[in-house]
Amino acid sequence: MGFLEELGQSIQAAFAAANDQVLSHGDLEPHNVLASADGPVLIDWESVACESATLEIGRAAAGFGADDPARISRVLHEYVDSGGVLAPIGDSLFLRKVSLHLCHLAERLDVEVGKEPAPGWMQSQNLAALISQDLQAFPQVVTDLRHLASASLG
Repeated sequence: MGFLEELGQSIQAAFAAANDQVLSHGDLEPHNVLASADGPVLIDWESVACESATLEIGRAAAGFGADDPARISRVLHEYVDSGGVLAPIGDSLFLRKVSLHLCHLAERLDVEVGKEPAPGWMQSQNLAALISQDLQAFPQVVTDLRHLASASLG
């Protein structure tokens, strides 16, 4: 079995093990939260979908925690203290982030092989070089995210 097939099975297993599907914003990242006089405003709602609550808060915690285990841990503790529940999926906590990385890679591949037209943001990119870089770096990215999850869950 190859790396990507094994990774796909790990992602499916994490979603199944979490077993906590909810309707989610789908892209809860710092760049989608604006500060206003009345408090934070969540924007960019076109990604709303059913997600695993645990995997989605893991992805959001990594984004808001700036990949710092202590900050991520604080985000996760605040989530739990506010009534959220984290499924016990261990170092799989950031696999939603990994699955999104795979989706972006697949999108680039579809454009590169002519299956899809290039969206405007992709037109000035050297897709072949980016795809090659992504494929070479991907195993280490997954390993790093698994270590970050373990460190953040402490």
